[in-house]
Amino acid sequence: MITKEDIYKLLNQKLEGSGKYIVDIIIKPANKICIYLDAFNNLNIDDCAEVSHWFNKQFDREVEDYALEVSSAGLTSPFKVSQQYEKNKGKNIKVKTTDGKILKGLLKDFNNDTITLVENNKIKGKINITEHIINLNNITETKLDIQFFK
Repeated sequence: MITKEDIYKLLNQKLEGSGKYIVDIIIKPANKICIYLDAFNNLNIDDCAEVSHWFNKQFDREVEDYALEVSSAGLTSPFKVSQQYEKNKGKNIKVKTTDGKILKGLLKDFNNDTITLVENNKIKGKINITEHIINLNNITETKLDIQFFK
């Protein structure tokens, strides 16, 4: 049986130096393997197809009896790995903290265990800029704050 650890180990070796990284690997019932990727530049369908073909060469589908899905993590998915914070510096994010607060603002900086979020609030006609330094242990969810303008 293929384990997550086997996949992480081999796939991290394959992706090393490519700018692509693993966001998550899920093994569902009936041995359906879902691999979610992202990249510091662009991740496209050809990248996912390349990983899928590579994976099928590593594991014998007849012996392991698996189904495989390789895709991008998606714009609306929560952040799961540190590379997503690094990639999205300078973009607007939405953070839910362990104490129930929801903060929206610009991801100014990221280091191994904290983020710096710059929040702009308009209060009584004045713009109030607040900088929050948040430990990753105090975050329950982070997503891109995608806004569409007319």
